[in-house]
Amino acid sequence: MRIGIDLDNTIINYDEAFKLATKEINLSLPDTVRTKSEIRDFIRYELKDELLWQRLQGLTYGRCLHKGGKLFPCVKRFLWRCKRLGHTVIIVSHKTEYGHFDSEKISLRQAARNFLHSKGLLNDNNALVSNIFFESTRQEKVNRIQTLNFDVFIDDLVEIIEKFSQSSFIRKILFVPNQSISIEQEVALSRKEITIANDWQSIDFLINGAWTLEDTEAIAKMILASIGKVESIKEGGNAGVYKIQISSLEYAKIKIYPCDSTHDRLHSEFEGLKALQKCHISNIPKPIYKDKEMRIAAYSWIDGHIIKQHNQFHIRVCLEFLERIHKMRNSQEFETFSPASAACFSGADILYQLECRLIQFDACRVKYHALNYFLENDFIPVTQQLISWSQENWNDTIDFNSPLPRKRQTISPSDFGFHNMIQFKDNCFFVDFEYLGWDDPTKLISDFFFHPGMKLSREQKELWISGTLNIYGHDLQSRLRASLPLFGLIWCLILLNDYRDSIWQRRLLADCSRQGRRTEILNDQLNLAKSLLKKIKLNYRNFLSEV
Repeated sequence: MRIGIDLDNTIINYDEAFKLATKEINLSLPDTVRTKSEIRDFIRYELKDELLWQRLQGLTYGRCLHKGGKLFPCVKRFLWRCKRLGHTVIIVSHKTEYGHFDSEKISLRQAARNFLHSKGLLNDNNALVSNIFFESTRQEKVNRIQTLNFDVFIDDLVEIIEKFSQSSFIRKILFVPNQSISIEQEVALSRKEITIANDWQSIDFLINGAWTLEDTEAIAKMILASIGKVESIKEGGNAGVYKIQISSLEYAKIKIYPCDSTHDRLHSEFEGLKALQKCHISNIPKPIYKDKEMRIAAYSWIDGHIIKQHNQFHIRVCLEFLERIHKMRNSQEFETFSPASAACFSGADILYQLECRLIQFDACRVKYHALNYFLENDFIPVTQQLISWSQENWNDTIDFNSPLPRKRQTISPSDFGFHNMIQFKDNCFFVDFEYLGWDDPTKLISDFFFHPGMKLSREQKELWISGTLNIYGHDLQSRLRASLPLFGLIWCLILLNDYRDSIWQRRLLADCSRQGRRTEILNDQLNLAKSLLKKIKLNYRNFLSEV
């Protein structure tokens, strides 16, 4: 297969490079302006300075590229799989030789080549990209695409793809990271046989299919000295997890991380485990190796079984683990650590997360009538009622809209519970730290309380609540009471995530056997969400008093 790919904003993400460039020319940006497209719109429409935008582009694509440029998550892994499968990958880019108003005359094309070489895409020995073409105009780029006999072409600009959309021989993929596409746009693009992809994991699945044991074996040989048997582990719903034999008595765990533009899972887990080890916590996996660009890591293997029958002992083990982490939160290892995934430092943050999660279902609601009916007629009315109640009952020294100060935060494993514990004889180990980071303890407490895999008895809920209040302070009790129902609503939406195509691709990365059971799984998840919403509606005033 011959695969063509655009370069700028398709393979290379320039967001950080643009920020560096704005500092070099002393351009002050509002806090809300962060990405390349936001910077462009600010300069063009707020400052009304097209020449400034052209100057900034030249600086970004030239001098600031090496330090600020990044590969989009999972693009290198996609290219690696393409090479393994024998595909030919060629980059076709619209890029002039020099930037506008560049007195230094830095070659933008050579800067791009150097960057790709540094990332291992154009290295001499084992290049993942066969060739690269730079064209001075968009039309020349389109002409080049049409002469290279591609089977697939991937670009972030719809106007480029539309120019050769009449060709029935090229499969067209529009890359739209972190952007929302309206239903009308999606329908119009599908009529032109243009496929929309939000991340490189989705593109990988579209072109190369599901991740295989052979892929994992090949990648394990790259990072481990020797390997034996490779076994897929159906663990979790997002990452691909594999058990690798590295000697007659020793095993390792390899994780293939999904694309996630909102949170660096690999960094959280690998660096978090390193930090916890430095704090002398031993009942966790040992980090062995990571490859940031490939989004993979290796950890020590922990024998044992997931805890399916839990009791008071397991609650106490969880509390002891959290207490040790909380006491170490001010250590140097965590001083600059990032927020946990989906962290909420205020009541306003919780509402924002609720709103964002609900918006993510807009496209799904058109396709799935049962989902739309539930959200429109059940979920949204209850949400409006509970938001008002929570705001009225937010009796805390920190008001609803103000962020929680660092001294009242904790280092949270985030996705914490029995589903991420392994018991071996009388010892319990904690695994899966993809979401670890700073957070409000009330979110950690609430997530454990509502997680669908927990099924806590009344006595266990009582032990959990009293134990966590002893760790984090009883002064958060009123805030916990007011925020619990809102976090419960978020869990209703989390239960529905399989409706979202991007999340479904992550599920298939973890377990490809789900592929033929999506309808069944969606029905089950919708029923779970309905059941949880009913429970929240009946008990939201008394979640703490009931335990």
